[in-house]
Amino acid sequence: MARLAKAGGEAWAWHNIEPLLDELDGGGSGPGIIKVSTHARHLGIVEAFVGAAASAGLARRQGIRDKAQEEVAYPFYNIDTRGRRCSAATGFLKGARKRPNLSVETAVRVDRIVFDGGRAHALLAERHGHRLGFSARREIILCAGALESPQILQRSGIGSRAVLDAAGTPVVCEREGVGRNLREHFLLGLNFQVKSSRDSENREYAGLSLGRNLARSSLTRKVLIEQS
Repeated sequence: MARLAKAGGEAWAWHNIEPLLDELDGGGSGPGIIKVSTHARHLGIVEAFVGAAASAGLARRQGIRDKAQEEVAYPFYNIDTRGRRCSAATGFLKGARKRPNLSVETAVRVDRIVFDGGRAHALLAERHGHRLGFSARREIILCAGALESPQILQRSGIGSRAVLDAAGTPVVCEREGVGRNLREHFLLGLNFQVKSSRDSENREYAGLSLGRNLARSSLTRKVLIEQS
């Protein structure tokens, strides 16, 4: 986080970011905008793994939620206490859709931003093969994720001149950093073969169990949270 603050400014320092993250998920102590929870019950082999890690000296926590530390805990999932997944649409849009100044458009793929001189004033998009245009009187906020945001900027003529020239895109604003230094988050997955089917939830995704889980998900919108 120190390097992030050095590159982006003090607003990206951990002590400024942490309250915002706590507002999103409740800080692990209460309901936040995005509802989170750990699994209600855990497989015996998982309990044994966590216990072994704690015995080896790792601090045992209620849940992994802070900056990188050497610790062991059960992760939080975007699942509320009723067993229903809480998406960004559920957390942010559900309560805002009734606002008279909000219009939600779905199945729309943004192509590029249109500029008038140095001012962004419109979007060109597509839906089901039909071209769409959206104009803005005040501002356009681009929030399309770590991958799509730089793609849209580059298609709009913002980015490295070499990249834009190679793609045949006229340069609106030369910014060498757009799309550079993207990193996938670190994740190490370990797979083990277990002796007993009770030590895995794989049985939930085949045969009658799969049909039962599909029916439960369709009827109640609940996900399987008891077995992992």
